[in-house]
Amino acid sequence: MGKHSLYQYGTIGSLMAGAMDGTGTIQEFLTHGDFGIGTMDGVDGELIVLDQEAYKASATGEVIKLGPLEKLPYGAIAFFNPDHTFTLKETLANEVVETKVIEAMKSKNLFAGVKISGVFDTMHVRAMPKQTPPYIRFSEVEQPEFTAHNIKGTLVGFYSPVLFHGTSVAGFHVHFISDDRTFGGHVLDYHVEDVKVEVQDYSELIQDFPKEDVFLEAEFDYSNIAEEISISE
Repeated sequence: MGKHSLYQYGTIGSLMAGAMDGTGTIQEFLTHGDFGIGTMDGVDGELIVLDQEAYKASATGEVIKLGPLEKLPYGAIAFFNPDHTFTLKETLANEVVETKVIEAMKSKNLFAGVKISGVFDTMHVRAMPKQTPPYIRFSEVEQPEFTAHNIKGTLVGFYSPVLFHGTSVAGFHVHFISDDRTFGGHVLDYHVEDVKVEVQDYSELIQDFPKEDVFLEAEFDYSNIAEEISISE
């Protein structure tokens, strides 16, 4: 993979429609990057990859380091080498920060990696509880939420163009992990306080799919998938 390549295993649309069985290993996933997000087998928690270490923020509130043979149904990852860097030293809501990130990006028509590290005034996250077959729709799962204040950590994630809504999540899809590895999850909203913002532009998307029969032979209902993604993510 090149400096400006983003690798994705599975799609967010298939995940939402019920492709929740883990088929790819963490070991294989990490060969494609050192910075990423996703979920685990049965949508068990929120996957965060930072500095080529993989962690799961679980629905119990725990953060667990993942082993190489644990499996995922969906994930996005890249080798993070920022093209743009700036600092923010005031309390700002995530909507303001996202506007500044978009201004720094090369284009809204490309993918981008976003890494925000430092002190967050507030961080509001959720984490998916593990599901078992027969799977219900992703949007129907009740997800525990957690909030932390004055917390040090790193926000990890990606911006996707509107055209790719379904393949990924249009706009920003970001996860968080604290420096002490005790708090994390899928980010709902936040306020920064004193952070460094790094942005990487991606001009190439490498899309991979599961090869197992559980995916290949499945019949998915995508009729309302765009709306379900917007509600859930």
